[in-house]
Amino acid sequence: MGLPGFGAKQFVEVALRVDEALDMKDKEYEDYLKTCDFEALKLKPGMTPVLFKLRRILPYHLHLQVENMKMDLVKKKEGDKITNEMVPKMAFICEEVRFSIVDIINPPNAAEDQKIEFKRDSDGLCAPEIMSELMSMNVHMDLYQARQNMVKKAEAPSKKK
Repeated sequence: MGLPGFGAKQFVEVALRVDEALDMKDKEYEDYLKTCDFEALKLKPGMTPVLFKLRRILPYHLHLQVENMKMDLVKKKEGDKITNEMVPKMAFICEEVRFSIVDIINPPNAAEDQKIEFKRDSDGLCAPEIMSELMSMNVHMDLYQARQNMVKKAEAPSKKK
């Protein structure tokens, strides 16, 4: 039998849709995110994209932090009655992406002033300024989706013939 995905590839490298090296329509890029297969990228001639290296599996302590960020308990007052309600929070997505990024791989032919330096925060994880840049370009969701697809792919039971 075995455990689906156990011991699977630990990292995934992802190009961002805004990278000038890509020559892809939105649908093509969305299809790429399902596999993160470098061969599926359509590149402009002579160009190589910047790749973000992500953990496929978060260390346990980081996974717990993300899970604890997903919901919040909110007190609601209706007349004289006070109730507690669980409310979903979306901020966990940014932290999950920050916890996932372990490196930035620049193209080998990139000029020094064009390279993106991977910086770590005092906690050893991806620096908030990198996350701010990704969020300002609205591409942090691409990294989140790529990682989620890789986790789902690893969890999917294999079909026996």
